[in-house]
Amino acid sequence: MAAPISKYGFKVKFDHKFPEKWTQKHRPTLFQIWNMIGTIWRYVVYSIYTLYQGKKPIMNFFSPVEPQQRYGVPIGGIGGGSINRGWRGEFCRYQLVPGMYEYTTMWANQFILTVHSDKGTLLYQRVLSPHPPPPDGSLSAWTWSFPREHGSYTGLYPRAWYTYEIPELGLSLVCTQVSPVLPNNYKDSSVPGVVFEWTIVNTSSDAYDLSITFTFQNGRGSKEDTQGGARSLTYKKVLDVQDDSSSGIQGVHILDEMNDMKQAFTLSALTNDETEVSVCSFFDPKGPGREIWTPLSKLGYFENGGVESKVMESQVTQPGQGIGVGLSVRKYIAAGSGTGDSGTGDLNRNEETIEMSLVWTMGVVQFRNRNQTHRRYYSKWFPGENVQSAELMSEYALTHYKEWNQAIDSWQKPTLEDEHLPSWYKSCIFNELYYISDGGTVWFRDEDETALDPEDPRKQFGRFAYLEGHEYRMYNTFDVHFYASFSLGTLWPRLEQCLMQEFRDSVYAVIDQERWLMHSGEWCQRKKPLSVPHDLGNPEEEPFELINAYNIYDVSDWKDLNLKFIISLYRDYTVSHDVGFLSRMFPCALDLIRKCDSFDKQGLGIVQNGGFPDQTFDCWTMTGVSAYCGGLHIAALACLVEMAALLGHEDEKQEFQTKLTKASQVYHDLLWTGSYYRFDSSHSKHSQSIMADQLCGYLFLKASGVNTQAIFPAAHIDKTLDTIFSTNVKGFHLGSMGAVNGMNPDGTLDRFAIQSEEVWTGVTYLLAATMLYEGRQDQAWVTAGGLYRTVYERIGLGFETPEGLTGDRTYRSGGYMRALAVYAMQQAYNKGNKSH
Repeated sequence: MAAPISKYGFKVKFDHKFPEKWTQKHRPTLFQIWNMIGTIWRYVVYSIYTLYQGKKPIMNFFSPVEPQQRYGVPIGGIGGGSINRGWRGEFCRYQLVPGMYEYTTMWANQFILTVHSDKGTLLYQRVLSPHPPPPDGSLSAWTWSFPREHGSYTGLYPRAWYTYEIPELGLSLVCTQVSPVLPNNYKDSSVPGVVFEWTIVNTSSDAYDLSITFTFQNGRGSKEDTQGGARSLTYKKVLDVQDDSSSGIQGVHILDEMNDMKQAFTLSALTNDETEVSVCSFFDPKGPGREIWTPLSKLGYFENGGVESKVMESQVTQPGQGIGVGLSVRKYIAAGSGTGDSGTGDLNRNEETIEMSLVWTMGVVQFRNRNQTHRRYYSKWFPGENVQSAELMSEYALTHYKEWNQAIDSWQKPTLEDEHLPSWYKSCIFNELYYISDGGTVWFRDEDETALDPEDPRKQFGRFAYLEGHEYRMYNTFDVHFYASFSLGTLWPRLEQCLMQEFRDSVYAVIDQERWLMHSGEWCQRKKPLSVPHDLGNPEEEPFELINAYNIYDVSDWKDLNLKFIISLYRDYTVSHDVGFLSRMFPCALDLIRKCDSFDKQGLGIVQNGGFPDQTFDCWTMTGVSAYCGGLHIAALACLVEMAALLGHEDEKQEFQTKLTKASQVYHDLLWTGSYYRFDSSHSKHSQSIMADQLCGYLFLKASGVNTQAIFPAAHIDKTLDTIFSTNVKGFHLGSMGAVNGMNPDGTLDRFAIQSEEVWTGVTYLLAATMLYEGRQDQAWVTAGGLYRTVYERIGLGFETPEGLTGDRTYRSGGYMRALAVYAMQQAYNKGNKSH
């Protein structure tokens, strides 16, 4: 029995059109341009030099990806590459080479429905795609343009449902797409594959011979697709299972290379006495496609490709040629009997199920510099070369996907059935998790796993990394992961530990390479000791080895990174309760907080910002004590008090308690206005700005269960939230977009910097979480709900949620990590329910 279509999720019909289409072409003010003129010039020089080297800049500001308004739930597990599948059925965004995206719809990757009468007459054959024939003239023999009014989509990550109605035949089809993204399941979640379970319902008075054919081609939409050297290979296997409903598995591999790395796609289906599986081992994806279309229309299956056929291997493609394959599953479906019984008017129906899978493998990978070789984490459970591991995973997927459905139901059901939660939130909380698998994510076995300390989490759970954004190619950007970590820490806490261990080791790393900084034009050491790096590297270099790919500022002088590591460490402990891990990390936290003393230039007992963008808002200048970094410093000291007490370090506990008291007093004296904490303690034009994220440190303390009354008085928090809600939320487009980062006290937009006038998705979700902790549910739903509806319903950027939105219908950096902060809301909501 297939998983029923979810009542909640991202729901559209195939003929849907979004009411607005935004662009990334934002026009800064003259003041903003003047402040960045040197950075812009140096960025131009850097970009030209990088392109000359045959690489891509880590951020391409001159040619950003424009919105496609087509993306849906991606397919595949975590860390083995990802493919996005659009809400009209397209296979349309590929991240198979680690960290590198191709935004191409592969027109040969389709499902085809063929229906013959029980006497062998062809009644229907069409590609189950509402799109017209491909614009390049390929596959012209195929019938396209499935009626858009007869198709619909529901996406609730990690599953999706595609519905097709064929009223002239009395048929309806539902394709349930399920990927193995399962909380706390580290084996199944590593599988780079998906199962398509087709449910076919016949309400007509006729019986049919019906087949569904899955076609797929090599490549990912790059020039390499036609480089030659690709081939296909069929396979079949008898299953040793007790269930009589299936007796074997049959499929076809496409074997190819991407960036000189061996790779395979594998299409498979279960076989039994009532199911006929056949394979087409070659068709030209740029040709008319008759190799697929003609035998299906005549016979409903591929000749010489059935269960009794021998294993077949295609010819190797020549330069300029691609390769496509087809997997067809044929079943007989009995007639319905017209109107139902008992006077209900229901239709009697017959139902059949077809199960198919797609698995892709690239078991051994390298990044651009090729200094290291990495093994995908799935190889721990499914060993062998690409073909062997693909066959193992295909069999595993097809025989375990029902268990995946059960696990997903158990995970999602409490949220979906909670009548106190708004419907949009039930979509948001799961669909924003798409980024866990579709964030340029890599998950490797640690190559030194045998030499690692037995207590190092990477020994068992490997190395995990995801990009800051699809267009911001830096792995595990820590100032952003700080927000996103609520999802990873809640659902896959061991991966969060692996990430934290990676950063702990990198704190002490030194890289002497000198780099030219975009902001100042100065030359700077790439990685200095006793500093949390900004990121763990660029896929165009050598991640994990060449850390700090970010080259705009000297990030060793950023004021938030060290503090965020300390705060995250304690927050993670409150989720995992792993005292051993906390104990091993505590000395590093001590080193980092003492390094922060060098950021207290005035001896105030609290860090001061340096008059340049030295934190995650990297074009929004803070000077002196700031609401943002000062609040983080207070939170870090409070976390150290808790950690020291827990670990029995009485001297350190007293030390940090004293520092906490002093820092808190200075913070309130310098920044409290009576209704909010002002932006910073300088006398600049924007020092009075009302910052939406000013309570970031406070939120993490609430999430960690720290008593905050003596640190942040409750009355101050209430007044601050009132101010932010009335100005940054309701005062900006009437609350329809979330919380804008900066507003002036007179209710005008703070336009000092590009980022001050943006709505940040992660900041909005974190602010909404703070409201939930304070019992302000109505405000939280308004704040986050406006953002969700803008992204998913107004502008069609679901499953590529951007970092920032502006009031002039522009956005920045589609497909961004920080939106995973929505899980802070879930944690706050859950804790609120328990306390009540």
